[in-house]
Amino acid sequence: MDNYKDAYLQQLAPYVRVHFNEYESHEVSQVLWAQFVHYSIYGKVWDNGIIKNRLTSVRYIIERIADPEIEIPVREVTSEDKHSILSPFNSESDLFPNGILDDKWFSKYINGLPFAIIISFKLSSELEQLSERISQFKRQCQTQHITFIALIISDNDAVNDEEAINQLRILTGLPRLTGLLYLNISNPNTIKRDCEVLVQSLLTNLKPIGHEFYTNIEYKIKQRNKKYYTIPSTSHLSMKVQLQPKFLATRNLIKQCIINQFINYYNLDITLKLLEQAYQNLIEILSDVQIKLEITTENLSQYDGKLYNQVRTLIDVLALHIVRICFSIEDPIQALRRHEIHVLNVNTIIEKENHCKWTSIQYEWLGQLMKLIPSSILNSLTTNSIRKKSRLNRNILGYFGGIRFDDDDYEIITNPGLVFITAYTYLQDFISIPTKLNYLTNYNNESELSNHKLDLLNNACRLIAKDLNSNFISSQEDSYELYTSLINWLLGEEYLKIKHYRNATENYLACLSKNTRKWPHISKLIMMKLLLCYSYLEDQRLQLCTILKLSSYNFSVPSTSKISQLKFDSDAEYDVSELPNLFKVDVFMANENFSPETSVYDAVLIQFILKSTIKHQSIYKLLPESTEVDLCIKSVEVKVDKLDGKRAKGIKSILINNNNPSNKDKDVMDQSLSIVDLKDISNGNGSELITETNLNYSEGIDNVVQILQTANHSGVYEIQSIILNYTITLTHNQQVIHLDKIEKFIIADSIKSSFPTHHLTYYTVKGPIQMRSHLMGSATSIKVNALKPNLSISLQDASLLNCVILGEKLTIPFKLNFQHPIQKKIIYDKFQLSTNISVLDKSNQKVDEFNIQSNWNDLKDDEVLDLSNLVDTGQEYHKLNVNIFKPPNTNYKSDEGFNICIDIKAIIIENEDEHEHGSPPLDLQPSLIYDVGNYNLPIIVNPFSCRYIISPRLRMDSNDMPSPFLLNSETPTPASMPIATRTWLGKVSFIDNFKLFEHEQPQNLQVVDVEFHIKSSNGDLIVDIINEPIINHNHKDKDKDKEELKYQQLFTIRSKNGYSHRDVQTLTSVIIKWKRLDQESINIYKSEEWKIVLPLSDPRVLLTIVPDKSDSQKCILRYVLENPTPRIFTFTTQLSNEDNQNQWDFSYDDNIVPLRQTPFPVLPFTRHIMEFVSKFTSPDSMIKLPSFKVFDVQYKILLPTLSVDDNITVSKQGLFWNKQLSV
Repeated sequence: MDNYKDAYLQQLAPYVRVHFNEYESHEVSQVLWAQFVHYSIYGKVWDNGIIKNRLTSVRYIIERIADPEIEIPVREVTSEDKHSILSPFNSESDLFPNGILDDKWFSKYINGLPFAIIISFKLSSELEQLSERISQFKRQCQTQHITFIALIISDNDAVNDEEAINQLRILTGLPRLTGLLYLNISNPNTIKRDCEVLVQSLLTNLKPIGHEFYTNIEYKIKQRNKKYYTIPSTSHLSMKVQLQPKFLATRNLIKQCIINQFINYYNLDITLKLLEQAYQNLIEILSDVQIKLEITTENLSQYDGKLYNQVRTLIDVLALHIVRICFSIEDPIQALRRHEIHVLNVNTIIEKENHCKWTSIQYEWLGQLMKLIPSSILNSLTTNSIRKKSRLNRNILGYFGGIRFDDDDYEIITNPGLVFITAYTYLQDFISIPTKLNYLTNYNNESELSNHKLDLLNNACRLIAKDLNSNFISSQEDSYELYTSLINWLLGEEYLKIKHYRNATENYLACLSKNTRKWPHISKLIMMKLLLCYSYLEDQRLQLCTILKLSSYNFSVPSTSKISQLKFDSDAEYDVSELPNLFKVDVFMANENFSPETSVYDAVLIQFILKSTIKHQSIYKLLPESTEVDLCIKSVEVKVDKLDGKRAKGIKSILINNNNPSNKDKDVMDQSLSIVDLKDISNGNGSELITETNLNYSEGIDNVVQILQTANHSGVYEIQSIILNYTITLTHNQQVIHLDKIEKFIIADSIKSSFPTHHLTYYTVKGPIQMRSHLMGSATSIKVNALKPNLSISLQDASLLNCVILGEKLTIPFKLNFQHPIQKKIIYDKFQLSTNISVLDKSNQKVDEFNIQSNWNDLKDDEVLDLSNLVDTGQEYHKLNVNIFKPPNTNYKSDEGFNICIDIKAIIIENEDEHEHGSPPLDLQPSLIYDVGNYNLPIIVNPFSCRYIISPRLRMDSNDMPSPFLLNSETPTPASMPIATRTWLGKVSFIDNFKLFEHEQPQNLQVVDVEFHIKSSNGDLIVDIINEPIINHNHKDKDKDKEELKYQQLFTIRSKNGYSHRDVQTLTSVIIKWKRLDQESINIYKSEEWKIVLPLSDPRVLLTIVPDKSDSQKCILRYVLENPTPRIFTFTTQLSNEDNQNQWDFSYDDNIVPLRQTPFPVLPFTRHIMEFVSKFTSPDSMIKLPSFKVFDVQYKILLPTLSVDDNITVSKQGLFWNKQLSV
């Protein structure tokens, strides 16, 4: 922006002057001024306070005047006959006779005529003299319509100053907030705070005053359209363009635009419209003037030249104001469009003139303006934001760094760095043409032009680098890199022109670093430039390095010995290891026999190929004629590392020295193969083997080296790097230069980042063999497996174990055998046996809900078994204890099909000859795991299949039915109703499922104990267990042909508090303690819980049979009718023998109860016993009993007859008596 006066570019706001007077050199002036600067935009082209819709503080153009003689600005007095010196009607004005407006009018309001003046005074005891001085300044300011503010500063006590300040306000008539202000500086600790509060309050209160000041000026400007002006005669002056009314209208319109910015500096929407109108008028004036004038001719008058310069300058200035306002309303795209339209407008009019420099200046000030604008406003110009807008508007095409508008057929540049590059591009086409334009002066020399170009390029480079470091352009990083590379190239070219060779080389190198491997021809061109710079700098080493770089490209290099200008003055030796690698290395590692698996003591093959990228034909063209070039490989080191970071003892690194560096003759063939067999060699330092072979290199012949060595230790080994040490010797006129170079090829990284991922050719003495089918994995690493221990495991007696019962504690005896390999005796640091036990379902899917416990011998759960002694003994016996728990609250069917999988593995850590310092403990070292055995056994979910029934029982000799009518001698007056007790018999029968399983030999489970758990679901009832469970003899189920075990338990149920309950729900489960016959551990099986409802208060009929001991065909049928309620029931009974074909004979005198009874009562809590003596004639063992019907007269129901004997069974046909069980 140096091409324009500062007044044109200043961001506008009300103008304020500050005079510190006698405090100019005092410390308080610095503190006060620091606060004023916070609100000042003096000398600024952009300040964020201009941004619309933002909460910003007030802004002013605040100027500090240090002159001790304070002068109040005086307005120029004008009249109808005398015009202002800034008017084109004044013959003494620079605008006379046809001018429009120049920078002097801008300066008048920017730094000439303030709306307010602030002057500081020291508070003294002479108040009248002080008030007179203040009043004098006040009167001077009032005559010029300037607001005067007196700042009274005192270092006295503030309480004592209060009266004096009030008196001063009365004497001067100045208001408190915007007339006379007081600042006390007696306390140094509060000066900064007090200054901050004072300045903020003052400037805030001055805002309406400034608005009124500039509004009055604007009003006067608008009124000038209604005045008549006297114009001096211009007939004696030589000019082609006369003063026109349009000039005057445009002049007033520009004034309104500028003054309006003083008024509404924080909201410029109205100003923007006025500026666009004024700009359009100036474009029309320029078009008219351009037609009348020939700018490049020598006969252009001084008045026409001034006018032309004014119009061109005002167009540029208004364009800058328009663009700045568009940015302030946060519409950057509109701002750039207005700028581009401005450039197109002017270039369309002045197309015959040399406009390259002018166009460059326009893009230069745009770039400088964009540098000042916050990134939050420019974020909408990023490529991603533009592409989103392109999807919504098809007329907008967004690309990196710009936007094209198809409807208007032009494009804008959105990146500030690219704006500077555009400015530089127009300067490239600049041709000096004589002109009378003041701001288009020619450059004095080529150096001055280059310096300007360098300034533009450096600005572009800094802005693009700034964007590259920001987060919002990471997706466009490649595009930014391209432009950065281009700028570096252009900077190098400009520095080369002005012979700044070191700066040129820095930029060429930066450009080259971004072009490596992308554009080889461009890289070649850059290195040619570098070679030229190094020759001017006479840097022999860098010349040689550049020559080596150029010689390694796969394209022919023209004869450039004149460019290099390499001098062989004396012998020299340089280390050029920092150069890029001049060799290519292709390497692979595999089993010697290309077996897919490699174990300890197998031979491992490493083969690598060295290919030089130096083209001798090219290097000869870059060097002086008759220069000899020789390349000698001194050594090659192959670094092999173990991936666990430990020393590579199994496969060692190899250092290969050249055993014949002087003999450089080789057979001419496509490749030279050297085979190094190190299988039986153990020399070397630590983990490195040292050997030698012929490594001589000849042009066009690839060096192929093959190494064989034995893998002595297991692990995963990888070729990490290959280090190549060689020397290039240049001889010219008996002067020798040695170039020593060490190249390190990081094989591991290159394999991971390149394709193909492994070597494809294996070279033999007979020729190359394609290895694609032989190498399946990474070609630079190999896994060496440890020798699998020769360990076998077997069950001691497999016939006894063919299934596992859920919940049992099972002990499995194993026999282990171990044998050493043939090569040597193996020593392990760790040799252990572990088990992994899981439960599988029918589909062999793992079931995680089971809880599995296992341990070897007496070890803890899941603790591994130490087999260190087995290596010496060769055979051991161990026991594995397994217990599988069923999940709580779950029941499984017998046919679930679960299987237990016992997976036994050996865990080993090979013996290290010596442990490295700082190596991890043995427990933290990686182990090798091998499968030893796997056993899959079916699971018997339940060892027993149980059934449970409850039968009624009768105890005649107990007090189960206490009668309320029979008083006990101990309790003559019972306190409550009797509590009836009912007796029941629980019977459980179960089948041994283990015995039913298919065994090689018959096996069964031994029941150790059975325990009944019977309880009531109602807490008001008591369940009492009577005696121990009774076992019945085993018998076979007739329906299922399975042998059953039967246990029965007698129990009673009664009310706890005498409350009557009609029935009760009992919860019964059985716990069976059992074991296998060949095991000592006792297991527990808990049956499911059976829920059975039993009646408590209903009357019932119980039957028992008493055989006659003297007559086997005679017995007593005893029927007991129970009434356990407090009510009286009425029954009738009938004993019928008709269904049995009169097999029963009841004709005995002992029968008191008739076979058919009339209604009779049964008292509460009583048992009514009815006995019938009878004789049966059936010879069968199962005899059907006569039908006994008991009818409840009141409830009209029949009571069923229940048996209380095991020899009486109930079926659908009736009751049957098993006579044999009664014997």
